[in-house]
Amino acid sequence: MFTSDVALKPSAGEMYNRHEKEVELMRDLFKNPKAMHSMPPNQPVRVIPILTIDHIRSIEESQGLISVAATFTFTWMDDRLQWEPEKYGGIRALSLLDVEDSVGDIWTPIIHMTDLPEGRKQSDLFMSRDFNGIITYTGTVKAAMKTIVTTPCYFGFGEYPNDYQNCSFTLLAPYFGNEFQFANWGGAELTRFLTSEEKVADVGDFRLIDLDSQGYFMFLGIKVVEDITKYNIHHCRSYFRYNLMLKRENKLVFAQLSVPMIVACVIVAMSAIIPNKYGLIILMFSVLYQTFNALTMSEIMPDDYNGMPMISVLAVVLMFETLLLIGWRVYSLHIRTIKGLGRLTDPLRYTEFRQSVTLDAVIAADGALSIILFLQCIGHIYIILKN
Repeated sequence: MFTSDVALKPSAGEMYNRHEKEVELMRDLFKNPKAMHSMPPNQPVRVIPILTIDHIRSIEESQGLISVAATFTFTWMDDRLQWEPEKYGGIRALSLLDVEDSVGDIWTPIIHMTDLPEGRKQSDLFMSRDFNGIITYTGTVKAAMKTIVTTPCYFGFGEYPNDYQNCSFTLLAPYFGNEFQFANWGGAELTRFLTSEEKVADVGDFRLIDLDSQGYFMFLGIKVVEDITKYNIHHCRSYFRYNLMLKRENKLVFAQLSVPMIVACVIVAMSAIIPNKYGLIILMFSVLYQTFNALTMSEIMPDDYNGMPMISVLAVVLMFETLLLIGWRVYSLHIRTIKGLGRLTDPLRYTEFRQSVTLDAVIAADGALSIILFLQCIGHIYIILKN
């Protein structure tokens, strides 16, 4: 059997011929370079925006901000950039970098990002000129650029630590609807490194789980319009909105918050089993323990924007309940000590006292509290583990 080596790379002559054809093609396409700076004649120009989230850089819950590294890919048609590949050596695409190096800039849309944090100015995504892409023989222009997107988030944790957060921003162009529109089939995608179930975002406690998008129009800047056929297109502007959905995945929540709360519940329940001064000491120790636990929780949990998480509600209820139990235990010990002693030293007075059933009521109340606190401890533990 005979084998022969086949050259996979084009020869120097073939590369030279291709270069000559590219130069000829660009010369024919850009006979009037200044005219290429104006909007394409095929209006409205429909731009397809595709957003790819590369990774999450930072999440600042205290300020309600998220910063992500993203790649925007914009695709649109320009009839002025069409050619027949057969006339130019089969060339079907040109690099945007090669075109700009040879003949100068071509028309690119002005696209701004809105919903930016205060103090940040809107900037044209194409202004930096740090983008690359291709022009195909059909007149399709595809430009891609990498950027850092910092956008506000509305961090509310009513269901902490199993909450979901939304962060959004919007693209807009300073053109009316008859000149420019974002295509409805635009969208977004995530890299597999962010969507993998085994991958948890290493920034804060959040993992990006989904990214959706929606295009719409604004009529006179005051009314959101999805179907512009019923409105004057000359008075509408096109917008495209992205929404990032994040899920909190803090693996240490159980050890940092749940376990201390369970211990506090058990301590309070144990105090009811010991109806003497030792039970009072346990309750006072529980107040000290819960105070330190509350300080720890305030450092771990994010700022409260939209509500109080269930574990915080339980902590407040348990602290208030413990303080009431301390007051009750002081009263109970007083009744048990003073009235109980009188029962032994002065039977006659005890008979009168018995008619008021104060001591018996205190003893019965202590017994009922033992059962109630035990059941409450079980309920608290169930709620903590469920959440």
